[in-house]
Amino acid sequence: MNIPNVNDEFSTLETLEEAAQAAAKVQGFAFSRRSSNLDGNNGKSLYIILQCTKGGTWHNNWGITSKSHKRLSKTKRYNCPVRIRATVAKKRVPIVWIITDVEYTHNHSLLISNEVMSLPQHRSLNVDQKMLLHDLSNINAPTRIITTAINKVDNGGVVLPKDVVNKRARIRYALNEGPNADSAQKLLRLFNNVII
Repeated sequence: MNIPNVNDEFSTLETLEEAAQAAAKVQGFAFSRRSSNLDGNNGKSLYIILQCTKGGTWHNNWGITSKSHKRLSKTKRYNCPVRIRATVAKKRVPIVWIITDVEYTHNHSLLISNEVMSLPQHRSLNVDQKMLLHDLSNINAPTRIITTAINKVDNGGVVLPKDVVNKRARIRYALNEGPNADSAQKLLRLFNNVII
């Protein structure tokens, strides 16, 4: 699979990011958003810059000195120059995202195929996997069963059991179960039972 190149066009930002991540997965790395202007703030044109997850440098935002730090700091960033810049084509209807600048020379070693799944960008679920997770969570299926079922879906991300646990916790939290069960939602459920 080829990484998007200059003058490639995409109908949506999602298709651009999916194509970039799919190609990066094959090569042994992942992209993350470096900067963007997706709302057209300050009259600027819409753009996005995707960079290698090892791009950039660690910023000392807390003013930590060699004497004040409690442990040896480490970073995964190697100031990798790999990036993709895309903008919205002017005066085109419907909107089209065009790649305007690319750099594909890494300054670090790439991951081999079975190590790529350690990157969270490549463990995202597609729509079918999300529906399956939700359905299996509703019937209280064990985590190992859900993990196996989700990983058998074609063209989807590979998930780990911990990913399933985290996503189930988010679903319960959104439904006001678990830690929120003794909040105002419990009172509202009681009122509904009394009224009915």
